[in-house]
Amino acid sequence: MKGTTIIIAAALFGIMGTAHASDSKVTLTTGVDYSSGAYGGTQDTDMTYIPVIGKYETGLYTFKLTVPYIRVTAPSGGTVVSVDPSGRLIRRSVGPRTTNSGLGDIVAGVTYNAFNHAPTKVAVDIGGKIKFGTADDAKGLGTGETDYSVQADAYKTYDKVTALGTLGYRVLGNPAGVNLNNVWFASAGGSYKFSAETSGGVMLDWREPSTSSGASMRELVAYATHKLNENYKLQGYMIHGFTDASPDWGIGAMVSVSLK
Repeated sequence: MKGTTIIIAAALFGIMGTAHASDSKVTLTTGVDYSSGAYGGTQDTDMTYIPVIGKYETGLYTFKLTVPYIRVTAPSGGTVVSVDPSGRLIRRSVGPRTTNSGLGDIVAGVTYNAFNHAPTKVAVDIGGKIKFGTADDAKGLGTGETDYSVQADAYKTYDKVTALGTLGYRVLGNPAGVNLNNVWFASAGGSYKFSAETSGGVMLDWREPSTSSGASMRELVAYATHKLNENYKLQGYMIHGFTDASPDWGIGAMVSVSLK
C-alpha cells in the first residue's frame, strides 16, 4: 500500500496549491505509513513506509523527489500477483514470513500547471515520474527495475468543495522471471474545507492488473488536513482495500513544512 497512500497523500498536500503558485517555494514532507493485507493468500504482508519528500515550486512547475525507508514482513516465495505503487512485488504465498528493511525506490517527478481558469476555478496539471530501482530486490523491497509514468490531474472548486481526478499510465520494468503489464490508473474524489485551517475528503483509486493472473487495484482513502500556521501542515489518513491487489487496511500521518 504505502505507495498508494503516499502518492495520494503527497498529491493532496500539493495539488491544491500547484495551480496558484507564483513564487518559488520549497516544501519538505515526512511521515509514516503502515499497511497490512493478505492479498488473496493466507498470511498477511505488513509494510511500514517512511518517506522524505522534497518539493520545489517555481511558477507553473513543481519538482518533487521522494526518498523512502521501507520495512516489510511478508511470506517468502510464492506467485507474483501484483506490484504495489511503490514498485514492490506482491506475492500470494503461504511460506514462512520474513522481515527485511532498507532504502526503498527513489521517485523523481515534475508537474506543469497546463490550465488554470480563475473564473470557473478549474485547473489541470500534467506531469511525469520516474521510479528508480534503488530498493533491494533480493530482500523483496522492490523490483530492482525502473518504472515510468505520466498523468493528468484535474480539479474544480465549488465554494468549500473541490472535486479531484487523476488519469495516468505506468510503464513497469520487468524483473528477472516476471512479466509485468503496463497499466492505466485513475482516481476520483473530493475535499471539503471545514475552515481556513482544516479540510478533509475521500479518494477512490483504481489501477489495471499488473500481472495476467492478478486483480485490478481498488482502494478508498479518507483523509484530514490541518494547517498549524503558514508554514506547517499535518495530515492523517486511512485506507481500505477492496481487491487482492490492495492491502486490507492502512493508516498514516504526515507533516509538511514550507521553507520561504
